[in-house]
Amino acid sequence: MASFFHVNCPEEVSSKYRLIVFDDSKEAFIPLTEYYHDQVNRISESSVIAYLNVLEPFFYWLKYKSYHKARKVWWDDESEAGKEAVRQYLIELMRCKIRSREGHEGVYLTIKSFKTVQLFLSAIKGFYKTMIRLKGVRQHFNENIR
Repeated sequence: MASFFHVNCPEEVSSKYRLIVFDDSKEAFIPLTEYYHDQVNRISESSVIAYLNVLEPFFYWLKYKSYHKARKVWWDDESEAGKEAVRQYLIELMRCKIRSREGHEGVYLTIKSFKTVQLFLSAIKGFYKTMIRLKGVRQHFNENIR
């Protein structure tokens, strides 16, 4: 099965990225590439690689299997659709049970280990926090150069 994957940028290639994430069509996928470069300055590279390893299958699944209200969902969709996509992934691929309780949802494990699910949840939370932060940085920069 094809999936998203990452490779180190060859030294002879001029790029601002030292690692690039590609989608299943072998096109550079900049959101995960930017996520890697932001996170590697914050946490260990081995942790960021572990996060990429759990996020890449999610983004492949998202590209082909995620639907909310009869339409495809992508990573930068409205927050309700994004939350539903993560919920569906946890249920369908990670085989978790999810129960709503007092304004939040509890995730209960079935066949995946606690560490695997926790790693995914930490990675996806970090991804969205990074995207929000980077968007804010770019908006601030763009407003100041006008």
